[in-house]
Amino acid sequence: MRAEVLADHLASTIKALLGPVVAQVAVQDTTIAALTARVVALEGRTPEAGPPGPPGPAGRDGVDAEPLEDRLKGRYVVGKVYRKGAVVMEDGSSFMRTLETSEPAGRPGNSPGWQMMAKRGDRGRDGGHP
Repeated sequence: MRAEVLADHLASTIKALLGPVVAQVAVQDTTIAALTARVVALEGRTPEAGPPGPPGPAGRDGVDAEPLEDRLKGRYVVGKVYRKGAVVMEDGSSFMRTLETSEPAGRPGNSPGWQMMAKRGDRGRDGGHP
């Protein structure tokens, strides 16, 4: 078989194999162009608020309603009653009360009902306050 005949045969085989692929790419190009036009039109619109939705569920009472500054109680005091959400300092660390009780709270770090928020750090190299 001569080289020219072989080249023609190879070219027609490649065209036959790639024909359906080329047709599918053309369909995809048309689809992409249509979607791009829709996106451009949507992005150009001025947003309009919809109707208000239904009311949400009622919030929790207690901790969520009390402002943070009202929950900061300073240093822990032995025998004092602390409400759930109260924040105290003890031995350089800060703790939040996690139990609601009318009984005096035990010492933070040594009794249940306290969650450590920040642990006391080590003293600096100069021996100053942490």
